[in-house]
Amino acid sequence: MFRYLLLMLSILIIIGENCLAYEIKIENADKLTVHAHQVPLQSLLSTLQSWGIVVKIDPQINPKVSVSFQNKDIQKGLDILLKSLNHIYVWNVVKGPWGKLPVLSEIHVFFPGKKNLIKLLDSKNQYNIARIPDTKNFYVKNELLVKLSRNMNVEAFIQLLKSLNGVIIDQHPGLSIYQIRFPPNVDALKYLDILKKNNSISSVEPNYGYRISKNYPASLLKIKPNLQSKAKAFPTSEVPIAILDTGLSINSNLSPYIITSYDAFQLNENIVDKMGHGTNMANIASGNVLPDGVSDYGQSNTQYIIPIRIFDDNGMVTNYQIMSGIEFAKINGAKVISMSWGSETYSKFLDDTMSYAVSNGMIPIAAAGNSPTGRPIYPAAYDTVIGVGATSPNGKPWKKSNYGDFVEIEAPGYATFPDTSSDWPGRYVGTSISTAFVANQVAAYLAKSSKSMKGIQQDIMTQRSMIIESVCPKP
Repeated sequence: MFRYLLLMLSILIIIGENCLAYEIKIENADKLTVHAHQVPLQSLLSTLQSWGIVVKIDPQINPKVSVSFQNKDIQKGLDILLKSLNHIYVWNVVKGPWGKLPVLSEIHVFFPGKKNLIKLLDSKNQYNIARIPDTKNFYVKNELLVKLSRNMNVEAFIQLLKSLNGVIIDQHPGLSIYQIRFPPNVDALKYLDILKKNNSISSVEPNYGYRISKNYPASLLKIKPNLQSKAKAFPTSEVPIAILDTGLSINSNLSPYIITSYDAFQLNENIVDKMGHGTNMANIASGNVLPDGVSDYGQSNTQYIIPIRIFDDNGMVTNYQIMSGIEFAKINGAKVISMSWGSETYSKFLDDTMSYAVSNGMIPIAAAGNSPTGRPIYPAAYDTVIGVGATSPNGKPWKKSNYGDFVEIEAPGYATFPDTSSDWPGRYVGTSISTAFVANQVAAYLAKSSKSMKGIQQDIMTQRSMIIESVCPKP
């Protein structure tokens, strides 16, 4: 039954002045066909990556390859392709009504003894992003997210995927949402109506994308540098904050605050931050840096954090990456989720994800945005999320902070980041800072509370105003 879930990829690509051509075909879950003559290895592997197989390779490895075989077992075929090189395969197991489905997740290629030199191949193109014509919302062009109905017909669902050349590449264990990928040149939007009408499917959405600015500091506005710093105490709180953002710089001084970390684009490797936004938000959420105008509350203001990189090198994140990041936060004991970013795109699946976080003892907090439009920004505007606006050091609302019924709290939005804690020092302002600070204060409140976590969750949903007043002292 598994073989129908991973179907066929057949691509013919013309490259170079000599019109060299190669063909790669993946059939079912386990058959590989390759025909190539003097084609750079990285070009061949990049084709596999366009289908969702992550390739990590030593940049110095790129020999021209001549090979021809057909319908080989996928692992044996790759062994032929990579025969002169050390390589490792990483397999993912997707669980569903059909049982366990093995999916090739990653390929690592390296010289003997030099695995530490591998890097993500073509890291600038990690998503096949397009925009929906009428709404201009970002989405992954060749992907859909699907939730199956309880009375689904397994065989019918498999046959439907087969007819559309779709592949199940992952499943969220808590939400039972499946990530479906189609061939790279396919626009999955054309299949939305077909899938919505299928009785085996309860709901389906594009895998929406959201962009954080390429130019640091993203949703923060740089004012002027101020490079003073002071030491902080070790955290005593047992309420970890998960920071879903651009990652964490290897040069940050936050190691005493970190429980664990996760990089969605460098699995099993140290987290990185190529944009800086996540590192600065981690400084605020941990209490290592306080917003301007806020008194230093000392050790009680420092919190443990779980930095989670969900944005790629282009500053793009998708719904499925957000879901995966929240699942990692849940597994590792996070009680607060800080999300210093947002979009006007509404997603039922992401709304459900925030409700899932709350039902698992986590408090989602998100930025209201830095444009005073009054329009809802998500995830801040979801019912289960605390939306945060920004104030100036004098306590008055910041003039560029967004507003509306979904903004439940305003908090200090100016902060100065010293060069000892950030690779992006300077003074900044924005609802991003306010959000990270509220996350810090919520964690401090929960740590001091004598109530059970279950009781606290009930308070959040029924007595939200009381908690909001308690967690954010005025500057």
